[in-house]
Amino acid sequence: MNLSQETKQRLIRYRNAVDRKTKETRVVDHHPLFGTSHQTSVESMQEWVAARKDLQHCPEPEIKALVHRIQSERLDEAEVTIVAVKDAIEAGHRLYDLGRELADEM
Repeated sequence: MNLSQETKQRLIRYRNAVDRKTKETRVVDHHPLFGTSHQTSVESMQEWVAARKDLQHCPEPEIKALVHRIQSERLDEAEVTIVAVKDAIEAGHRLYDLGRELADEM
């Protein structure tokens, strides 16, 4: 895939934000009836949201298509069906994998 330098940086930022959000997710409460709740720091959530939004500026059609698939607004329009959610998760994984590959190359 031929990507601009800006897109590469955005994908790496997204990958880093996902990693940080995942690593910072911590168990806040465990209740035998209600299960476990998790909490991520506000800074990590803000960076993750900003990195996702920044991906919208990528000019490459392949990236635009993946970004469209992860947008929560589109999921709302689709009435949040299981298929739409699965599609968004798969697209998010693909964007993450692209960012990881690019970070490994640098």
